[in-house]
Amino acid sequence: MKKIAEYLVRVFLEDTDHGGVVYHANYLKFMERARSEWLYSLELGEYFKELKVNFVVRSASIDYFLPTRLGEQLKIETFVKEVKRTSVTFLQKIINLTNQELICSGEILIVIINEKFRPTAIPEELMNYLKKEPIDA
Repeated sequence: MKKIAEYLVRVFLEDTDHGGVVYHANYLKFMERARSEWLYSLELGEYFKELKVNFVVRSASIDYFLPTRLGEQLKIETFVKEVKRTSVTFLQKIINLTNQELICSGEILIVIINEKFRPTAIPEELMNYLKKEPIDA
């Protein structure tokens, strides 16, 4: 697998339940932010707008291992698991920065769609980047 990004986040009060533990759905939000920041870092936003394509979640599967509490810092690692003509499957891991424990992991299938909400080919520039040799396993 190819590691493409790391993203850091601190847990704020809005991320937690009444017991000060991160609410389960917020891990998906953290993963979404990590993928979005990665896309912004590629500086292809204007190109994608011109092509009128968008990236949507087709499916998501997440496994929870340990809780995270208010104030803790997390690292979200994003890996490319599989690339197809119109989709990318990402593996994402959320790790507690203090003790390096794995908090949760998720597999997210992203489909590229056109302005008519139909699957369309991944833009060439992005495909070229995704098909490069892995930088981390």
